[in-house]
Amino acid sequence: RDIGVTGVQTCALPIFQDGSQIGYRNLTIRENELLFNLWEGLELTVPLRIRDQPVWKQVRYLQPALESCRWLNESETVRITDSLSRTFLKTRWNRNAANGPLLCQGQLFERGLGTRPNSQVIHSVGPQDRKFRAELSLDDSAAELGNASCRVALFTKDGKWKSVGKPLKITRSSGLQKIEVEVSGCRAIGLVTTTGENGTVGGRVNWLDARFHR
Repeated sequence: RDIGVTGVQTCALPIFQDGSQIGYRNLTIRENELLFNLWEGLELTVPLRIRDQPVWKQVRYLQPALESCRWLNESETVRITDSLSRTFLKTRWNRNAANGPLLCQGQLFERGLGTRPNSQVIHSVGPQDRKFRAELSLDDSAAELGNASCRVALFTKDGKWKSVGKPLKITRSSGLQKIEVEVSGCRAIGLVTTTGENGTVGGRVNWLDARFHR
C-alpha cells in the first residue's frame, strides 16, 4: 500500500491509505527519504516527496533559523520532586510517568517530560535563555477521567519564586496546550503539576518538547 507522512519534527507518523498508523522509536532524515526504526531489527523507509517529485527539487530557499534552542532533557536538572504515592509512577525524561512512550493525541513525541500530579521539576535558566516553550497534554495512556493542573514558576534575581500566569487545566478534551514564558534575567524555572478536579486519577501529564529559546 502507498504510505504518506504527516506532521513534522517529533510528530511524524507513517500513515497507510486506510488511516492506520505505526508508532516508531527513532526517525532518520536522509537525502530524499525518511527512515523509521519501528523496533529492533525492523525499519521502514518512506520516500520524501512533494507532488511526486523529490523534496529538494521543490525547495527554492532555506531561511536560516533566527534563534537557537536548548532542550531541557539535554541539560542538567536542579531538582525533581515526585508524589510519595504510587512510586512506580514518577517524573521521567522522554517517557511518560509510567515509563511508556510520549504519546499524545495519537502523536508520538521524542522529547519531553512525563509527570503526574503533585510533582515539580526545577531547572536552571542560562544567561542566554530568553523564553521557555512547551506543549502540555495528557498522555494517551491516562484514564478517561484523568486531569491535572499545570503552572510555571520563576526564581528571579532577587531570590524569590514568582508564579507566572494562570494554571492550565489539562483534561482529555483539552488537547495540546502551548505554553510560552519569558525567562530573561531569571535564575531558575519550576514546572509544577498538581491535582485537578478528579484528584490524581489518571493524571499522566506530558510537557512536550520542553525547551529554552535564545
